[in-house]
Amino acid sequence: MTNDAAASGDKVQSEDFVQFMSFAGVLMRATEHDRDDRIVTDPFAEPLTRQIAPQLAPRVKKWTETLPQPENYFSLRTCYLDDSITRRNACIHQVVLFRAGLDTRVYRCDDFNWEEKLLSAGFDSSAPTFWALEGLTMYLERDSNVALLKTIDILSAPGSEIWGDVGGRALGEGGVAPFKQVDELSQAELGTHLFRLGEDDAMHGVFSELPWELTLQADLMRPGTHFGRQWEPILSASDKQPVPFSFVHGVKHSSE
Repeated sequence: MTNDAAASGDKVQSEDFVQFMSFAGVLMRATEHDRDDRIVTDPFAEPLTRQIAPQLAPRVKKWTETLPQPENYFSLRTCYLDDSITRRNACIHQVVLFRAGLDTRVYRCDDFNWEEKLLSAGFDSSAPTFWALEGLTMYLERDSNVALLKTIDILSAPGSEIWGDVGGRALGEGGVAPFKQVDELSQAELGTHLFRLGEDDAMHGVFSELPWELTLQADLMRPGTHFGRQWEPILSASDKQPVPFSFVHGVKHSSE
């Protein structure tokens, strides 16, 4: 292969990775749904990924070389979010779901004027809302995350709740083995890391910009059992230390 061809192939891989990550969460839930010991039931995931699954298979196989059973992380993230939605305050009747990729439970926003579309769709800012930011923060710069959270705060009535996840600093620096290759491609092609945000201390990171009561549900830094599933921490590529993947829940109280 010539250098030009190799570069062209890398560009295709880089652009294709966006599609891969969009389907990755759904594909992992399809894998989880097929397990006898499944902790997530999602009968819609397999039909949604059926056509593209053969194209994704080689990358998933490569992925599993550094992250055995990658569905575990996606499944635990799904469980923590679903559990939070189920346990939300009974007064909350509207739920807004943000997602970086394709999901069987959400609609995607095409641009940054999402608040106008939300209001035009019947959203009531005077009523409490449950906001879910799943797999989103790491793809945005810190300033963009802060702007998003401040807009959410403005649109949220007292009693509203929020849930979000954030990966550790090693993720933002391209130091997590399963994503190292694609991060290097992103730097070569776009001059930036694939993931734009990584925080080791989620309670004092971007979510702390919200004047809400925050709770750290889990950071997945230690071996353990979550929702009946055994978990082994994801390690950094350099020093082989556990990388935190944190799940945060918040409640907006009255300012009075």
